[in-house]
Amino acid sequence: MPMKPIIAPLTNPAQRSGLILAVLSAITFSTVGLFTKGVDAGAWEVIFWRGTAAVLFTAAWLVWRNARADGWAGEWAAMGRPGWYAALIGACATSAFIPALKLTTIANVTLIWSAAPLLTALMGWVWMGEKPGARTLIAGAICLIGVSLALGTPTVGSSWQGDALALVMTVLMSGMLLIYRRWPATPAAIPAALSSLFLLPFALILGAPFAVVAAELLILLAFGLVFAIASITMLAAAQRLPASTVSLIGLLEFPLALLWAALVFGEQMTVPTLLGAAMILAALYWSQRAARG
Repeated sequence: MPMKPIIAPLTNPAQRSGLILAVLSAITFSTVGLFTKGVDAGAWEVIFWRGTAAVLFTAAWLVWRNARADGWAGEWAAMGRPGWYAALIGACATSAFIPALKLTTIANVTLIWSAAPLLTALMGWVWMGEKPGARTLIAGAICLIGVSLALGTPTVGSSWQGDALALVMTVLMSGMLLIYRRWPATPAAIPAALSSLFLLPFALILGAPFAVVAAELLILLAFGLVFAIASITMLAAAQRLPASTVSLIGLLEFPLALLWAALVFGEQMTVPTLLGAAMILAALYWSQRAARG
């Protein structure tokens, strides 16, 4: 019996739009480390201004959409408990993600995130009974081996605390993807905005956001726009495709994030890191080719 392809053929417009949204999200997410590493502001300062901008941009988008469809009313009507769960999980994921980027390298955070397809597939199997195909498990296992190999040799700028926070973020984001797979009618925009809004009081207490210099403030506001686009497109993709598929397509973020880190910040990658990265990319290519075949 032939093995089940990791990404089923795209037979309807919803699946095709889901693929486009997932790719757009991955490309956008690949730039996140640049914004976080590119400022001297601390993690909570970054969280505050990124979150403020994300809320404002998302609200503006919903107001614009309201003139064409049901906008705010439709989003709130569809929220339900899953929407609030997604918002809370998203807030927790962000509070781990931004400090992780401050404490360890962009490469390490990206490598750990690349384990999400296997983790999401296993969590979906346990929670939803969505049994992953053999190729899903094989590709995910290869990614996990690649991550272990790459992280086995410490690099300049890395730390176990940052790596641990990146792992926490990966678990939480996998759970969020499964929420959207389980309840596909859950809106994407308002939960993404609420996840930022929830963190603002904590950022005010734990950080000093109003001490951020003007030049960095502009960078963080741009970060908010980018993060809002990336989050909304990822969650919208999860409504149209299996969560494990969205996670796997998200690995397209991986080579781009490493490239930006090397070009902009001069992050050095060891031979094990490069070998692990090659394994991850090979698994992604194989799975995509299998889907087309």
